[in-house]
Amino acid sequence: MAVRYTLRAGTTGPVVLGVDAGDVLIWDGTHWVPGAAGGAGPRVGWDQPPATILVAANLVGSIPFPRDVELEPLEVFFAAVTEGNQLEVTWQMTLGNITDAGDCEFTAIAAVTFGDNVFPADWFIIANSQGGTRIAPAVGPLQSDVQYNTMGGFASVTIPEGATLARVWLLYHATRDVIAGGVNLGGFVPGASCTLRAIEYPAASVPQPGPGTLVPLGE
Repeated sequence: MAVRYTLRAGTTGPVVLGVDAGDVLIWDGTHWVPGAAGGAGPRVGWDQPPATILVAANLVGSIPFPRDVELEPLEVFFAAVTEGNQLEVTWQMTLGNITDAGDCEFTAIAAVTFGDNVFPADWFIIANSQGGTRIAPAVGPLQSDVQYNTMGGFASVTIPEGATLARVWLLYHATRDVIAGGVNLGGFVPGASCTLRAIEYPAASVPQPGPGTLVPLGE
């Protein structure tokens, strides 16, 4: 039997929706995310910019990659996790260099907190998840003249003792402004995209745990 739920306009969350076997979905104000752990299978969370955005150059290296023009972080959030399970994080981007002034050097790395959401004190870098590329300058003033390149990162870490939740972001470094999100030009014309995914796997289903390394960001 299909059931439809309607949220009141302006609801910002959290709203908890029970599914089955203890699993829940939580509305965080923008999208549904997995809630308390339940069942024996993996749990998956996704996020991506809902529309094309301009991502400003950043030479600091500790700024979250945005999902929208309000600069809310691109994020996967699990309201509860189980210590000892495996957390796998995958990200991929196709970004466009919109300037003809020179190459853009872009790198990103996944970061995670397992408790209080105080940035950067309570966060870890997933050291094995870094990726990057060099994007050539635009060859003209039109959108079709923008140059694109694709990069990504992938890592898996053991959820540490005392973890109560998992919140995953991307931290980035860019020498020039880039565009990200979805560019609907149709056909096979290049366009920008960005996806962040996290999966929690039960420890029993991972006989060979990932070699990922958690490095405290606040130190």
